[in-house]
Parts: sequence; C-alpha cells; structure tokens
Amino acid sequence: MSSPPPGPSSPYRLQRFIDAQDRGGTYVEAVGELRAGRKRSHWMWFVFPQIAGLGRSPTSRTYAISSLTEAQAYLAHPVLGPRLLECARILTELPISDPGTDRSRPSAPEIFGEIDAIKLCSSMTLFARADPANPLFGRVLKRYFGGAADAATDRLLGGTRIAVLSDVHGNLPALRAVLADLERERVDKIVVTGDVVAGPLVREALDLLLSLPKTVRFVRGNCEREAIAVFDGEQPTDDAEGRVAAWSAQALDGPRRDAIDSWPPTLEQDGVRFCHGSPRRDDEVLTRLTPDAALAEALTGVGERLVVGGHTHQQLVRSVGDHVFANAGSVGLPYEGRRGAFWMMIEDGVPSPRETRYDLEQALAELRASGFPDLDEHLRESLLEPADPVYVAEVFERAAGRG
Repeated sequence: MSSPPPGPSSPYRLQRFIDAQDRGGTYVEAVGELRAGRKRSHWMWFVFPQIAGLGRSPTSRTYAISSLTEAQAYLAHPVLGPRLLECARILTELPISDPGTDRSRPSAPEIFGEIDAIKLCSSMTLFARADPANPLFGRVLKRYFGGAADAATDRLLGGTRIAVLSDVHGNLPALRAVLADLERERVDKIVVTGDVVAGPLVREALDLLLSLPKTVRFVRGNCEREAIAVFDGEQPTDDAEGRVAAWSAQALDGPRRDAIDSWPPTLEQDGVRFCHGSPRRDDEVLTRLTPDAALAEALTGVGERLVVGGHTHQQLVRSVGDHVFANAGSVGLPYEGRRGAFWMMIEDGVPSPRETRYDLEQALAELRASGFPDLDEHLRESLLEPADPVYVAEVFERAAGRG
C-alpha cells in the first residue's frame, strides 16, 4: 500500500519512508519478523524512525525525523501512522516465548539485537512525546525498558519548557508565588492566556508581568476585551461583571490599555496553539464535562495538535479527534475544590498541570487593602469556601446551554 507524495506546501518528505517500506515488500517482511519475535533484516531506521542527530551513517540521516512537528505529521500520515501503530501494537502483544514455563517474554535485545533495541527505545520516546494522548508508545517503553524514555532523544528534542499562566484576575500574591516557583525551574518562555485583569490588583499584576526579564507572550481574554470597552467609553452593565470591568478600566491608563489591546486572541508558539476560551471565541466554555462533539467542533480547523486555554478556571487535559485540549487552570481564582494557584508546564509539547501553594491569609490582607468591592463574595467559591469542582463544571455547562 502506498500513498501520493505530500503536496508542495508540505515541509517534510514523508514519501521517503513509504518508498523504503514498500521496496521489495520490506514492510510486510518487517511485520512478519516482529510477529515472530526476531528481527533478521535491515529496516529499523525507516520502520521505527528516530530524531535527527542520533546516527551518523547516510541511512540514519536520510530517515531521521527533524522535529516533534515532523513526528506528528508522520503519525497523521494515512499510511505511515497506522503502520507505526501496528508495529508498536505487535510488540505489546508478543506472547511468552516458552508457554508452560516461567520464562519471561522476550527482551528488546532478544528481538532486535543490542543496537537496534536502543533505536527502538529512541523511536518510542520520540512518538510518545509527539502524541502524549496515545498510550501505546508508553506501553512499549514500559514492557521493554521499564518505562524509561531514551535520554539522548529527549536531549535532542530540545526540552523546550513553556509555563502557561491563565486567569490571574488581579490576584497579585498568587502571581508572585507562581513566578517564584518558576525562578526555581528552567523555563524557556511564559505564555499568559488572558484575564490578567478583573480582580483586586489589576495594575500591579499587569506591571509585574510586563516587566519580567523572561520571554513572555500574551493572549487577550474576554476580561481584557471588556475592560478596554469600558475604558473607551462603553457603559458597564449593572451587575457583578460590569462592576469588575469598570474596576479594571479605572486601573488602566493609555499605555496599559494599548498594551493589553495589542495582545492577540490566539497565539502559536513552538507548535502549540494558545487561546483563552477557545481558538474561535475568547468566552467559549469548554470544561471537563463538555461533550466530545462540542469540544471537537470548537477545535475545528486548528492546525496545531495541542491547544491550551483557560477561562473556566479548572485544569484539564483531554484528547478529542486529532487534538489535545488543555486548560491551564487559574492562578488567581481557581475552581479546583482547594486553595492554591494553578498553572501548567508544557515540555516538548506535553502539558503537565502544576499547583503552587501560598499564604492565603497574608494574601487576603493585601487584596482587601486594594479596596476591591465585594472581595469576599468574589473569592468565596474559589479560595474562601472552595466549591465542588464537578458542581462548578455543571454550572458552566448549563450556562453554555449544554446542561
């Protein structure tokens, strides 16, 4: 089975793998050898590809995968992706070598030889990083390598670490605590996915983030949009949301207003799409309880596999269709059922929810000194008397018309 070469806009030459696998029935032969539990011919580089930089031979360079993005394109290919999954699945299903005995299943060196066993570990590490929602590659690593990833592959992948902060809502003490945690970690850049405003210490939180020496990128949230509208003369609504927007607007001046107005509604960084509510709307509600069909619809047309947002103040990582959707949670106003500041680290395209504890009593004294109206009511269900997170998600779903 073969496929047409990728179109002229494709940056990868994936047809080289098809050509090698189909030449002389090599792929069929490889599958047969895997099922038999013993590799005997030469196909490792183009059946189990690895990241560029591990090999020095012409063959290794020809079939090296240049990046996580190319690995994701490989998995998405209509022929190569299913073939790789088939080969990995065979490895997880190999029977015990000697039925009726206590002999363990064959080891990777017994199947591949010592050198190619290392290549297998590298390949499975690469594709586990490329598709964190698919457990199959991790199962191969667990069965044959005790779950250990290939360190050389991880080093070559670059280890890009992006800290994602969302929904600070003017909670300056929480923001400071998270930034202190980040000082103790290696972070390549910070992405703030909106709603820095709409809380007690708007100006101070904005100024702190805008003054950071690290690389910081911003996405505009619905609360920034609403604060700008009031600053520009729109009459705020006579409800809690309107009063919060008016509070945020009065904390702005011209330069700060222009700064947050310059933030884009979505942003791509290192192959990840960042947004606030969803890529199509800054106030779209996507929760742990959102039906798969609704979540998939919200991500329709997004080219990046991983999409990270905020808005609903609850951390999540969900796989739907060809996408992984993650919510970084809320730094300043979380609905997690417990106190803390919640954020996310993305390492090599893999999202990892994080949590920072801080002195809430001391923070409350600072927040109350701001004069923010109805502060206790503002914080009640997040930090003072944390509500059940399932209840909160149900409320959001009903508000979205799905309850």
